[in-house]
Amino acid sequence: MLSEALAGTACVMDFDPQEKERGITIYAANASMVHHVGGQDYLINLIDTPGHVDFGGDVILFD
Repeated sequence: MLSEALAGTACVMDFDPQEKERGITIYAANASMVHHVGGQDYLINLIDTPGHVDFGGDVILFD
């Protein structure tokens, strides 16, 4: 977990020096965390994959 002071500034999943220097994701990375809700534990897996910053314009909905 990150402190509030580091939130939004730390690049935890960008571990390669080139990723840090360029501010982009080159290699996929993952992080797991447990979230407690209503007495239940939920495992959440976050996966950071290389790609465009905003995929919103690239998504097409087919009916």
